[in-house]
Amino acid sequence: MKGFSLLKYLINYFLPEVCPNCRKELLEEDFLCKNCMGEIAANEGEVCSCCGSRLDMVLDICSKCIKEDQHLWTSSVCVFAMNKAIHDIILNFKYKNEIELFPFLAQKISEKIQDEGLKFELITAVPLHFMKYFLRGYNQSVLLAKKVSKLTNTTYGTLLIRNKYTKTQTSLSGEERRKNLQNVFLAKKRAIIKNKDILLIDDVYTTGSTLRSASKALIDAGASKVTILVLARR
Repeated sequence: MKGFSLLKYLINYFLPEVCPNCRKELLEEDFLCKNCMGEIAANEGEVCSCCGSRLDMVLDICSKCIKEDQHLWTSSVCVFAMNKAIHDIILNFKYKNEIELFPFLAQKISEKIQDEGLKFELITAVPLHFMKYFLRGYNQSVLLAKKVSKLTNTTYGTLLIRNKYTKTQTSLSGEERRKNLQNVFLAKKRAIIKNKDILLIDDVYTTGSTLRSASKALIDAGASKVTILVLARR
């Protein structure tokens, strides 16, 4: 152990640890630098019954969700309030191979789960099509879900497959997103899904089309309850 500590000291001396988000040198023993940590905002207060983000009107649903289709999930959780800091963190994690961000994000998810008193029997994630997985090299939502399963001592299962290669959602309108994701997910391990309360994890909620399609596949396969959890609501 002393040899390992010395090696770590030498590595940190010659190659100082950097913030995985902004790449500036870490001056304190923390996962992110003080500036990035200070800009992160938790999603707190009264939240939308559909997407889990902060309410912006007197109803129990936000002004964005009221325009969207009905959903099949029972409850929803949104961990962070969307701002530039969270946007950059998710972007770096999802598209720029900054996978060292996922333990921090998973820890924040686990803390939110504990704070909310959430109960579920299985954790799963929104899957990528195998071609997108091949091009990216990892599924950010699966990394989060597997780590959260360990932190919460809950079983992780690969319960869905994405059977169609779809266009990137970011460039599509709400209506195009819905058409793009019709019948795109198939449930597997139906015997495991049946009568289970399932936590479905994805990175960002935009129009909810991806989560609607994925949760429908789980409900159609016999899940008794689906709770969705996202890092932030765009």
